[in-house]
Amino acid sequence: MSEYSKELQGLTEEFKSIATEFHGIPEQFKQYKQKTDELSTKMDALAENVELSMKRASITGGAQDEILSMPETKSMMQFVKKGVAQELNGPSGGYLVTPTLAQRIVGLQKDLDVFRQYANTISIGTNMAQVPIETSKPGTSWVGEIEERPETANVGIGLGNIPVNTAQATVYISRDLLADGAVVNFENWVLSQLAWALSDAEGQAFVKGDGFKKPEGLFTSTAITQTVTTASATAITADEVIDLWGETTQATDRNAAYYMAKSTALKLRKLKESGTGAYLWNPSLAQGMDPTFNGFPVRILANAPAVQASARTIAFGDLQNTYTIVDRMDMDILRDEITRASYNQVKYLVNKRVGGGVVQPKSMAMLVQHA
Repeated sequence: MSEYSKELQGLTEEFKSIATEFHGIPEQFKQYKQKTDELSTKMDALAENVELSMKRASITGGAQDEILSMPETKSMMQFVKKGVAQELNGPSGGYLVTPTLAQRIVGLQKDLDVFRQYANTISIGTNMAQVPIETSKPGTSWVGEIEERPETANVGIGLGNIPVNTAQATVYISRDLLADGAVVNFENWVLSQLAWALSDAEGQAFVKGDGFKKPEGLFTSTAITQTVTTASATAITADEVIDLWGETTQATDRNAAYYMAKSTALKLRKLKESGTGAYLWNPSLAQGMDPTFNGFPVRILANAPAVQASARTIAFGDLQNTYTIVDRMDMDILRDEITRASYNQVKYLVNKRVGGGVVQPKSMAMLVQHA
């Protein structure tokens, strides 16, 4: 019995120990619940910030996870905010923009720039693009069923060389905006700012560039020889604009349009029929559609020359067949904290390599103002 008594006493002591430990569990559980509630509140606040950021950037669905998880996005945004990139550092301490982000910048440019929308665009990885150009069409002949097939003229193919130049753009971001990065989608904001800056520089070159360290412009190209000269240095008549149509081939008509500055379009807009006084300009029938003149769309180029003596003021033809833009998909961004420090701003300098030129001049005609 004494053995059982000792064993029972031992079990009793063990039970008391367990009971003592169990007595502290409710208090421990209370502390644990308090901590988890605090963590849950912080997680909810973080989720709201992320959702707000996405709404500001107009990003929804699976694209959110895709954008946030991209290594180049994380690296670029760290460089923009702190001047340090996890990877992909370019020369001179800059950030080398990856092809994925470079393509997105070009996509934004296309939305902003009418010229890019309608010109032919190619991407290369070299300093020069060689574009095939048809110089003559193949010959044909009519033959009988069993007659010998004679030789006919071969198709003529040439190569047009388009060099790649460097476009430079500058973007300024306030330090306050950098500090508020938790609720701002920097990726979309910075890319849109770069697209705006590059579109301005490129837009001028594509339209009136002289080809020296920049693309050759559509309106400054000497290769386009189909011209109509106005009777006045400061005015335009409807007949002169219509005569441009006769300077291009019938094949051009399928994708032809008039390209001009807004000030020139205003002069065109005021032209009337001599008998009825009705305007010859046809307004667009719906939002997003181009107005027309002589049955062809009228498209505004912000950098096209204004009406003045000897200026080329209106281009008519197929822009996609006439002009090719060459994008080399490597960009870099330099971060400068010193230059604009007194304005509480950080300066970002982007370099983008691009070229452009006329490859098929027969697809375009120019209205030239009288000297």
